[in-house]
Amino acid sequence: MDEKEIGYINAVPLVDVMLVLLTIALTTATFVKEGALSVDLPSAKAQTREAPKVIRLTITKDHTYYINDKEIAQKDISAQLTQFSREDLCEIYADKTVMVEDLTDMMSLLNESGFSKVVIKTKTAV
Repeated sequence: MDEKEIGYINAVPLVDVMLVLLTIALTTATFVKEGALSVDLPSAKAQTREAPKVIRLTITKDHTYYINDKEIAQKDISAQLTQFSREDLCEIYADKTVMVEDLTDMMSLLNESGFSKVVIKTKTAV
């Protein structure tokens, strides 16, 4: 058998694949621009509701408590929560070294105060 060296690369299949990918990218880009199809929305006389306020509750590793970046004693938290609406969102920022008991105490206090929208903030694991 005679072995012949191939002195060129056939680029036609590569060009075909790239054209298909370009077509897909261009057709989906029109939907990404607005996030959805454009719709002319009707008008209404009803007012939109205000977005709920966020109450930021922080527990540091040295057991210091904060409400919206203002330091507060643990025994005064319940009294301070009375100034907020029960529809507000409560975000708990607890240091990862804080005992679970401290975190559950904070959640119980919020529950007893009538707050139903409570989240524990975390960071995304890498």
